[in-house]
Amino acid sequence: MKCKIIVVSNGKGGVGKSTIAANIAIDLKNSGNKVALFDAEKKGTSIFLSERDDLDVYPGYDRMISQTLTAHKGNYDYIVVDTAGVNSASMQGSQDNLQDLINTKVIALADLVIVPLVPSPVDVRKTEGFLSELEVLIDASRGQLKSLIVLNRYRYKEIMSKEVIEHLKASYSNHDYHCFDNMTIRQATIVAQADGFYQSVNEYAPGAPVAMDFKKLIKMTTSMLEAK
Repeated sequence: MKCKIIVVSNGKGGVGKSTIAANIAIDLKNSGNKVALFDAEKKGTSIFLSERDDLDVYPGYDRMISQTLTAHKGNYDYIVVDTAGVNSASMQGSQDNLQDLINTKVIALADLVIVPLVPSPVDVRKTEGFLSELEVLIDASRGQLKSLIVLNRYRYKEIMSKEVIEHLKASYSNHDYHCFDNMTIRQATIVAQADGFYQSVNEYAPGAPVAMDFKKLIKMTTSMLEAK
């Protein structure tokens, strides 16, 4: 199996990138795959998962991240990269912003970019700006790079959540660059609880409704990568 690189990214911070990256990495590993998780964030949110002895976790906040990922591809089925949000992000890789440069480098190597957002007007606007900039790299990949939008912390009874999901359906269900296939992860305190124990939601509470959301995300992720 050729190694696939999955990058979880959005220029907007606070949308749950690290939590989603961790859950994807752990659940793919628990499915029998060889998985590495790279924390490409300066503050190192995901690096704490190195407390586990069954998951390979590496720091990735480094200018040489492209070479590092390439060197590790032969050892894994999947490499998951957790990135950080960057204020006023530009996908052009400014040398003045190391985080921005790192984000751009890892996305350029990716097979799939997962773009989480939460249901608020500010998050939608900033995420759409990020998606537009991402299209430059998708074009450059000549069809190799795909993008999956995930609506995180979705509340089924909340009007704003319903409005955002309808907007995403209308804008991205049949988009040339980005996919939104009603992929939502509901708001649930279990997610933070699982984080606290360095576990995925499916390890911590496999019968919880939000665990089904993460199972759907894993299925959609692997299906998109297999279709490449």
